[in-house]
Amino acid sequence: MIGFVGGIVFWGGFNTGMEKANTEEFCISCHEMRNTVYQEYMDSVHYNNRSGVRATCPDCHVPHEFVPKMIRKLKASKSCMVKFLALLTRRRNLKLIV
Repeated sequence: MIGFVGGIVFWGGFNTGMEKANTEEFCISCHEMRNTVYQEYMDSVHYNNRSGVRATCPDCHVPHEFVPKMIRKLKASKSCMVKFLALLTRRRNLKLIV
């Protein structure tokens, strides 16, 4: 019974995290995206158009099926880890210089 409840809690948390990671706010949380790609997006027909329907990042850049979505998220997490480690290395090197 505890395993069942734990599984439900885990799946709920996992699903909530996946939904959060599929939002435009999450996509532009990186300054590289906010200062470049997002600015370009706001000037495009994907953002401003007569119908008022707005396409967001995940609509085109994240697969909708579960398995392809998981594969894409794993690949993206590798990219995030590389950027995070590079940031730590730069900060450490700056401390060594100062």
